[in-house]
This record gives sequence, C-alpha cells and structure tokens, in this order.
Amino acid sequence: MQNKTAYTAIEEMGKINMKTYGMERPYPTSAGMFEFKNQRFWEKNARGKREISCKRSEREAHAVNFIRNRCVGLRFKKDDRHINLKDSDGKSLKPNQIPYNMEMDIDRRCLEVAIHRFLESGVAKDAFDIYYIFLEMFISSYGSTREMIEMLSEFETNASSLLMKHRDHYSHSVYVFLIGLAYYDSSESYREEYKKQYKDLLPLDNLTESDEDLAAHFLKYWGISALFHDIGYPFELSFEQVKSYFKNNINYVPFVMYNMNNYLVSEATYHIPKMEKELEEAKKRLSENDSGINEKDINNYKRIVESYPDKMNTLKRQQQEAEAKLKKMLPAGYNENVGDDLYIYLADALEQCLGTRYEDSKMYKAYLEKNPGKKYRDYLENVLSERNDPSKCNGFIDHAFFSAVMLTVNLLKTVDLDKINMMYTNAITAILLHNSFYKFSVTNYKSPYNNAHRFTVDISPLAFLLMLCDEIQCWDRTSYGKNSRGQIHPMNCRISFKGDKMDAVYVFDSKNFNKDENGNLSLKEEYAGVKGTYSKIAGDNEFLKDIESIVSINGDNSFGSGAAKTELSVSMVAETDNRYRRTYLSSSNFLHLYTMAYKVHQMNHPEISDEEMEQKFNELSLEYKMTHIGRAKKYARYLHEINCFYSDKQPDFEVVNEITDDDKNTDNALDRIGELEHDRWCFDHYAMGWIAGKDYDIADDKAVARERMRIHKDMIDTSEGYSQENAIRHYHEGLDDTDRKKDKRPINNFLKVLARDDGIRVYRLDLKKNGNNE
Repeated sequence: MQNKTAYTAIEEMGKINMKTYGMERPYPTSAGMFEFKNQRFWEKNARGKREISCKRSEREAHAVNFIRNRCVGLRFKKDDRHINLKDSDGKSLKPNQIPYNMEMDIDRRCLEVAIHRFLESGVAKDAFDIYYIFLEMFISSYGSTREMIEMLSEFETNASSLLMKHRDHYSHSVYVFLIGLAYYDSSESYREEYKKQYKDLLPLDNLTESDEDLAAHFLKYWGISALFHDIGYPFELSFEQVKSYFKNNINYVPFVMYNMNNYLVSEATYHIPKMEKELEEAKKRLSENDSGINEKDINNYKRIVESYPDKMNTLKRQQQEAEAKLKKMLPAGYNENVGDDLYIYLADALEQCLGTRYEDSKMYKAYLEKNPGKKYRDYLENVLSERNDPSKCNGFIDHAFFSAVMLTVNLLKTVDLDKINMMYTNAITAILLHNSFYKFSVTNYKSPYNNAHRFTVDISPLAFLLMLCDEIQCWDRTSYGKNSRGQIHPMNCRISFKGDKMDAVYVFDSKNFNKDENGNLSLKEEYAGVKGTYSKIAGDNEFLKDIESIVSINGDNSFGSGAAKTELSVSMVAETDNRYRRTYLSSSNFLHLYTMAYKVHQMNHPEISDEEMEQKFNELSLEYKMTHIGRAKKYARYLHEINCFYSDKQPDFEVVNEITDDDKNTDNALDRIGELEHDRWCFDHYAMGWIAGKDYDIADDKAVARERMRIHKDMIDTSEGYSQENAIRHYHEGLDDTDRKKDKRPINNFLKVLARDDGIRVYRLDLKKNGNNE
C-alpha cells in the first residue's frame, strides 16, 4: 500500500508552495507520484495499437517498496535549515532552484521509475538507467566511472559470440541487485542480521540505527556488491577466446599474465607519456605558424595546450591519492617494502571476513605441507597472487577476482580519502567470494567437507546475499556463446516473497515442451538432450541442490551459528512467450546512450568540444539528465516509425542526412517524430509527478516556481491517468510552433552527432524494393 508521505521533502514543498504562492491545494505531493500498479496506456507503433500493462510483479512491488517506503529521507542533509527546506541548495534545470532535500527525493524517485522500466522490459538499455543513477547517487559522476560498466557491455556485445559458452552479465547484475532489494524488504531476520553485523560501521556514513538509515546503508553497499560483481568479465572473456582457439586444451594455450597489483598506477603510467608527446607536438605546430593547417586542427592544438597540463596533473594527483588511500586501508604492521599492496589488502579483508572457519580445509592443509608455519592469511594472499596467472589455476580466469580489483581501484580514484571505510571493503570481499574463489579455494562446495561448511549469513550478510541472488538469477539472459545459444533457459521467473521464504517459479517457453493432462512438462523430441537450466531443474532439481551446497538455506545450520532462516523453493512452468521488448532494426556496437545524450543536448552549440558538452550536461540535475538519456533511447523507435534505421554497417539502403516532412516513405515524418517525442516527454514527467498547469505564472521568478511546484504548461491533463492519444492531440492543439520545434529538432541533432562519429549512419528502408507499396 502506498505511503503518502514516502517523499517527505516533496510533501513539505507542497505545503510551503501553498503559503508562498497562494495555491488552493498543495503541490507537489507524494500522492502525485503514482505507483506503477495496474496502470495501462496505449502505445502506437507501425504494427498498430498495443496496450501496455504496467501491472507489478511481486518482485517489483517489494523492490519499489524498499526504495519508496524504507529509504525515506535518503541522502538528506539533516540540519534544521535543510530539513525545513529553507535553502535553495538543490539543482533542477539549473543550480539553486529547489531545496537540497527536495532534489534528493527527486533522485530517489528517478531510481524507483528506472526499476519499473527495467523490470517491464528487461533490456540492456533500461538496465543502463539503474547503473547510471546508482553511480550518480552513491559513487561519483558517471563520466568518471563509466569504464567499469561500458567495458563489460561492449565486450559482451562485440566479443562474446566467439566463445562456446557465455551468457549476459550486464542485465543479470541489475536483476541480482533488485532480487536483493526485494528480499531485504521481505525478510525481517535478514534485516536484523544486517544490523547486527554492520551497526558499528553506520556512523562512518553519518547514519544511525534507525530503520530508514539502515535501509539507506544497505542500498549503497548492496548496490556496490551486486551491480559491480561481474565487471571483471572482460578479462575472462578475452582469455576464453584465446583458449577456445586451441580447442580448450590448456597445455597449448599461450597464457597471458596480468599484474593486477600495478593496475592502480597503470592509467597515469600509460597516459601521461602519450599526453606529453601530444602537448609537445601541439606547441611545435602552433609556433610554426603554418598557413597549411586548417582551422579545426588549430583549435585542437590550442585545446591540447590549454587543457593537457591540468589533465596530467590531475592524473598524477589521482594516482598519488589512490596509493595513499590503499596504504590507509592496509593492516597494521604492514611491511611497506613488500610491494604487493593490493593482494595484502584483499587477503586481510578475506581473513577478517572468514575468521578461522575454514582453516581446516583440505586446500589450506595442502598449502601448509609445502609451506610449514605459514598462516591462513599467507595462504589467502598466495591464492590471490596466483589469480593473475591462468597456468596456476588450471587454465581458468576468475572474473570475481578481477571484478574486485577493478572496483577497488575505481573506488580509490573516486571516493574521498576521509570516506574510504570498512564497508567498501565488505562489498569488495562479497564480490571476491561470490564465484570460484569461495567454491574452490576457501572450500570445495562439491566435497563432503563442505556439507558442514556452507556459507552462512552471519559470516557476511552482503556476501551471503550476493551468492544466493547470483545463483537464483538465470532467466532472461541473452545467450552469446555458440553452445549457450542452443541451450534451454527460462525467459522469466516469478518470485514470491513471504518473510524469509522465496518461491521461485521459472518460466520456460512453451514451444520447447509437451504437456500431459496433469500439467507435467517434457521436452519435445527435437530438443531431447539439450542442456541448460531446464535440465538442472527437471528430475532431482540439481539446480536447487547446487544453491544449497553453496549457501546455508532451507534449514541447514552448518556452523552451529548464523541459523539458516532463508528458505528457497524452485519449480517451473511453460508459457507462451509474450514479452514485448520494444527492440528495433537500429543497432550499433559503438553507440552509447550517455555519449549520445550529452552530445545531442549540446548540438545547438557545435563550436564547443566534446568535453565541454559533457561538462554542460553534468550541470543538470539527475532528473533532467535522465530525461535526455530517455530521449536517446527512443531514437531507434522514432526512426522505425518513419521506416528508417541507424547502423554501423553499410547496408544497401539510401543514407538519410536530414529528416523532413517530405520523406519518401512517410507523410509528415518530422511531425510524426514530434508527436512521439512529446508523448515521451509527457509520460516521463507524469512518471516523475509533474502535472499540467500555469500556476507558476504568478511568481516573479517563474522558472524557480515551476521547478518547485513541478507544474508545466506543456504537460497534458493526467487526472484520469495517462493517454498517449491525449499527448499526440496536445502536440497539435496545445503547443505553438516554437514548442513543437523543441520536439522535432532533436532528431536532426541526432543525425548530426552520427555524422561526426565515423561508421554510423541513418538509412531509409526502400519499401517498394521490398514489395510494400503502402
């Protein structure tokens, strides 16, 4: 049930607006931010009308309830001035237009809307929203951390098809994150254990033991653990590609060794010498006064001379600060001459997490036989150092190790020194343990020894939940590898949450199955012997048994403490695949939403550099940045509506350099895109709690009043819900020519951006050539 005061700053702003502007009713309100529950709206496309249902799943209901009702006051400043909204420290369209805590409430709403959007579609472009919002809210600006996420996405999209076995990890990590939010919301015992384990660390984030602060703490550190637990996969992917070339015979693989301990300083070491050479060349060319240099090159040389010195100093400073932060995180008594800072830090973190629980393991005993007198901590450090060298790991690359290292380095570069604390270490440890390191180096999860040593929640609530959710999430994962594409995996999963219990019903595509009169499933003859998740659930449910062998659930109490209250049941059904992906012909392996959003946003100022474009974009509030990213995601659909598409290939179709209303295939093509853009803009504002009106016209500063009231003259009436038809009608009847141009102009700005990026072009489908004369 909706909590009408879930967004307390927004609610209070409505009351203040009544007094300040003489409004008859308070606005904005939490109630104005509707819940995506049984909302329906019509979406028009080239195939006709389609009704989109926004009915919530139980998984979504719990995840959103966590954000909306458990995280009240998230990231608020709690002094009297800010609590009473007497400041103008917050950003909206511009800085200093709204109170700071109101901006924090709006940011939280952005995350709530993004969760709904992703769970409705499941596609990577909507997964991106959650990555982006989380990084902006809890780590740093997306631009300073984007490599972590974009490298994983690009590697999976461009390189994974060369492997024999590989499935998506980009959207998978977002699903894992949301399962964890839902379980925290449902399970009181997990919340109690989380509080018990981490309450002493709450003050490090200026938080108390209140339910709201505890939820805020969980959101931040669970998000770090879940969203970034697979960012090291590119290391594994590249190695597996080489290995597959040699038919997986590891005796003949030319192994590549990684020195991840030096990863911390590699960026500055690599970039600064290159920048020094470019700077020297630029100074030389400018001093020559060569009349043959064109104006574009001159401007580029000037940019290098003006900006490179500061950039190089920044890289040096970031490296020095990162090294200092790592020294701060090392254990007491550390010998600074050892030179393996990163491994020592990770080994110390693991030892603090695991304690003495696994010191009787077979692996540690074997290590002691070769290294008498060594401690368990030495064993952990040795195992970590071997993770660089596949020849010492039976030809295996542990992506969890590389994920933990990458995250550590990025945090050291982006988080202030005084904010680095043990909770970051707990999140990094959870990532390190979620895969083979725990399964084969801490214990052997298939051995009798492990029967009494399953991972319990009291060892590490974050690691426990990551292991559990990572194993549960196996549906709706794009199969990239050659063998993976032929396997049978679930397309969805309906998870019900009842306290500590999760009932997971995996939904498979009915086209693969026969069903008898009792509803029992069996594979069709042509799919006999095909592997995948189905074969592991069918029969003895090896799927669930594997999870039970890793984490302590379903009554297991391995260590005699940390009682396994978590329960999980697994079953399956077969249904018709009726998912609506909203995917289109447009595609490019080199087009990124963030880059596209900030470039189109500033394309009316082509004279400024890409760096300046990005800087201008980042002056916007998170809400306004998300609306530009939302528009960038829609370009594929807009082009689809007028029978065009973009591609980095070179298909045999006519290149389109500008879209006008005189398009060959579509009447009023530019107006059609304007209609769709106005619909997108209206629905995005509706989802964020804006309403139609001109109440702000009475204010001296109309722009500030509009942002505080969250009322806009170009919105449509949504008092009875949202209607796309009303939005399109309003585009023609409610907007003047100037406002309609705002909806039409971005598509041609988009084409200009593509023209600047080699290899990506817009093409027009030749309908007559393809036998369609409509």
